[in-house]
Amino acid sequence: MSEPEPHELTAYEAVTANSWAQTHKKTALMKLILLALHEAPAWSSTIKSAIAEMTGGNLQFDDISLHRALRH
Repeated sequence: MSEPEPHELTAYEAVTANSWAQTHKKTALMKLILLALHEAPAWSSTIKSAIAEMTGGNLQFDDISLHRALRH
């Protein structure tokens, strides 16, 4: 038996998957920020370091995204 061909995403599926991924990243970032701030208040660079440590460097985000999440 041969492997089935990989499914090509339709435009709708691609947009939906991208939207879900962006929402998931925002939610994960907010949860990680709250975990980093659980012990005590911290500066953004300290929060960024704590998140990198918690995720093993697997979650990448820029400073603008971090500050936007902190404002919320």
